[in-house]
Amino acid sequence: MDYVAIAIVAISLLISIISLSVSLKTKKRYEKYLKALGNGSNLATELEKYIKQVNELNKKDDEIIDYILKLKEAIELSLSKAGIERYSAYGDSNVSLSFALCLLNLKNDGFVINNIYSEGVSSVSIKQIKNGVCDKKLSDEEQAAVVKAISK
Repeated sequence: MDYVAIAIVAISLLISIISLSVSLKTKKRYEKYLKALGNGSNLATELEKYIKQVNELNKKDDEIIDYILKLKEAIELSLSKAGIERYSAYGDSNVSLSFALCLLNLKNDGFVINNIYSEGVSSVSIKQIKNGVCDKKLSDEEQAAVVKAISK
C-alpha cells in the first residue's frame, strides 16, 4: 500500500510540476506580448498615462468650449452690422455731406446717428434701435440706414 500512496503522490507531484511549467510559460508569453504592445514598458503604466492625458485633454476641451461660449456672447453684443445712407439735407447742393449711420449687433440692437450738414455747419443726433425698431420717428434716410444694417 505504501507503494500505491507513493505512486499517487509522485503522479500528483508530476502533474503539479507540468501545470506550473505551463503556467510559467503562459505568464512569460503574456508579459512578452504586454511589453511588445507597450513598446517595452509596462502596459498598465502606459494605459494610466494615456488615461491621464485623455482626462487633461477633456478638461482643456471644456475650457475651450467655455471660452467659445463667452466669445459667442461677446460677438452677439458687439456692433457688427452697419448701414449708411448719404444724402443732401436741403437738396440745394450736388454734394451729399449729410448722412445717417446705423450700427447694430446680431440682435439688431444699436443706434442710428444722423449728421445734417448745411453751409459749413453740422447737426448730429442719435436714436436708439431695439430689435430693429426705434421708439422715435425716423427720417427716410435714417430708416434706409437701419434697413441696410439689418440686411447685413
